[in-house]
Amino acid sequence: MACSIRSCLLLGWLFLLFSQHALSAALPLDKRDPRPVRALRELRLAMREDTGGYYAVWRDGPGGDYDLLIEARVDEQTNTLYRRSARQFNLKTKVRTVTAREAMLSFWKRKSTQPLGTIRHIVYNIIINQETLDAIQHVVDSNQPRCDEGWCRVKSGEAGFQYMVENSPHAKGSIRIIDDFVEFSNHYVSSFDWQDTKVDKNPWFRVNYQVRQEQH
Repeated sequence: MACSIRSCLLLGWLFLLFSQHALSAALPLDKRDPRPVRALRELRLAMREDTGGYYAVWRDGPGGDYDLLIEARVDEQTNTLYRRSARQFNLKTKVRTVTAREAMLSFWKRKSTQPLGTIRHIVYNIIINQETLDAIQHVVDSNQPRCDEGWCRVKSGEAGFQYMVENSPHAKGSIRIIDDFVEFSNHYVSSFDWQDTKVDKNPWFRVNYQVRQEQH
């Protein structure tokens, strides 16, 4: 039975709405358009000075618990953002409302006199994440990266670099920063460094960014 003009238009509109919603849901996060890093206030984040030049950055959650809690500091002389610790979800609700990536970048935006695009290094201190530790050990054992003066490096294009991107949340997150935020749309990750695990079992891990040369 043929539908009326009004009902056909309504059905067509509903189909279009459903199709757009399904496409948006199916679209990988790293394929969506990048956006600006939001301000601390917009993310409902607070901060206070901590020890060693670090600041605690947090978001209050239900039940008197934190939705997010990180410790970060800025070094403008070396264009380095340091993160000492991160807890990315409420222990009671098990819900993550904001990523530690955006929280630490928002902290730089608030604390630094330099724009986000000047960041060239992100250092994660005291790595306890087992996936990253396992990835480091695999690369050390299998790819024999250059290790001098107590730290190691793998460069973009090397097998060890790709393994880190695929298996370390810290390395993977460094790529997501480029995909997610317009301030890093001209950046690329040139290498990963880490403290030799023979020196420390909970090493630091450093992401090194470079900026693509402008085309003339």
